[in-house]
Amino acid sequence: MGSDHITTVKPALKRSINLAEGLNLPGSDASNLPEVEEVRPAEVPADEPTRLPKRLRRRWRSHRVPEVEPAEADRPPEPRPLPTDPRVIRRVVLAGVLAVLMVAGTIVGSYLWYQQDSEAPVSVAPAAVVEGSSVLVVATDLDEKAISVGVMTVASQELTSVVIFPSALLIEVPGFGTHRLGDAHVLGGLDSVRHAIMNELGIDIAGVAMLTPGDLAATLDRNLEVTLTDPFLQPDYQGAVVTAGVGTASYAPDEVEAMLLTVGTGGEIEFLQRQRSVWEAYLLELSRTPGLVDSFADEDEAGARILKSGLAADRVVTTVAPVRQVGVGGSQLLGLENDPAFFDLHFAPVRQALNPRPRVELLNGTREVGITAAIAGDLIDAGFWILRTDNADRSTYRDTLVVAQGAAGQQEAVLVRDHLGFGEIVIEQSASGSVDVSVILGADAVR
Repeated sequence: MGSDHITTVKPALKRSINLAEGLNLPGSDASNLPEVEEVRPAEVPADEPTRLPKRLRRRWRSHRVPEVEPAEADRPPEPRPLPTDPRVIRRVVLAGVLAVLMVAGTIVGSYLWYQQDSEAPVSVAPAAVVEGSSVLVVATDLDEKAISVGVMTVASQELTSVVIFPSALLIEVPGFGTHRLGDAHVLGGLDSVRHAIMNELGIDIAGVAMLTPGDLAATLDRNLEVTLTDPFLQPDYQGAVVTAGVGTASYAPDEVEAMLLTVGTGGEIEFLQRQRSVWEAYLLELSRTPGLVDSFADEDEAGARILKSGLAADRVVTTVAPVRQVGVGGSQLLGLENDPAFFDLHFAPVRQALNPRPRVELLNGTREVGITAAIAGDLIDAGFWILRTDNADRSTYRDTLVVAQGAAGQQEAVLVRDHLGFGEIVIEQSASGSVDVSVILGADAVR
C-alpha cells in the first residue's frame, strides 16, 4: 500500500543589494575668502611639503593661502562689524538652514540604506545536491519511541524521495532481536533505528536527524496547510472526537505535531497515511526556509547537509512503504511487502556494494552485555546482512569462531573474518541453509 505526492520546490531567488552613497559638498575658492586685515605672525613654508604624495602636493599648491604681511605688534586686530543689511542677513540665515538640511538628509539617507540592508531577508544559496545519499528522519514521542520514521534519498538534482515507515513495523533490531521499529530507539537510540532499516533494505544511510516532542511546533512560526485522506480522531470520555477532518485545512503548529505523533482511534495504516501528509507539508515549509533544517539536524552535520540538498531538488516525492498486516490480537503489527519494484525505484541510488549480501548470524559467547549490537552495526555498515542476533549455547568462548555454513559459505566467512580482524574460520559441513556465516563471539571480541 503506498501513495505518492509530488511537490515542486523552486530554488530560492538570490537577492543582492548594492549600496552606493556619496556626499558632494560644495568647494570653497581661496580667492573669495574675506580679506584679513590683521593677523598674528605665522610661519608659512615657502616651498611645498616634501613628505606628501604628489596628489596631495598638487592640492596643497592649489589651496595654499597667500602670505600676508604681519600686523603691527602694538595694535590688536579690530573686530569686523556684523552685517546690518537685511538682505545679507537673510542670505546668511538661508545658507545656514540649507547646510543643516543637507547634513540631516545625508545622515537620514545613510541610515535608511543600512536599515534596508539589515532588515532584508538573507538569501540562502541552494545547497549542492549530494546525489546517491540518504538521511534518516525520526520523530519521537514522550516515551522516546520512534513514532514516525522516514528515509530521504537524494537520487539526483531532479528527484528526491521520502519514504515513511510505520512505527508498528516488525523488524530485526540488530543486537536486540525482533521488535517494533518504534521500540528500536528505546533499545539502542538512533543508531539502532538506522541499522534496522539499513539491514532490512540493504541500503546506506549516511546521516540522521531527529525531532523530539515540541521540536516541530517550535520550528514553525505560522500555520501549515495539511491535506488529510482520513479524519484524525482522538478519544475522550464521550467517545471519538474529530480533531481534523478530511481535506485541506490550515492547522496551528501544535496541531500539526499532534497529528504526526498521535495514533488516534484509527489503525496503523491510517496513521501512516496521516504522517505522510504531515511530512509533506513540513518538508515544503523547510524548503521555503532552509534555516529550519538546522533546528533539528544540528547534531549531525551529514544529516543536515543531505536534508538541505534533498530539499533543493526539482521534485520531492513523499510516499509510504508498502506494508501488510501481520499477527493477530489487539496490537496491530505490520510487515514490509515484497515489492522489489518499489524499493528499486526509491532506493537504487543507495544500494550497498556487496551484492548479494552475505547472510550472517551473530551469537554472543561472552558475558559482555550489548556486544552484539555494536558488532552487528559495524557489519551492517560494511554491507553484511544480519539475519539473527542471540546468545550462544554458552558464555565462555575464548576465541571468536567464524563458521562457514557449508563449503559454499567459505568465501563469505573469509570476508567476515577480514572485516572483524579477529576470529578463527571453521567450516560446518551440515549447513543450516538459512545463513551463510555464523559468528560466535568470544573473549577476543571484547575490546
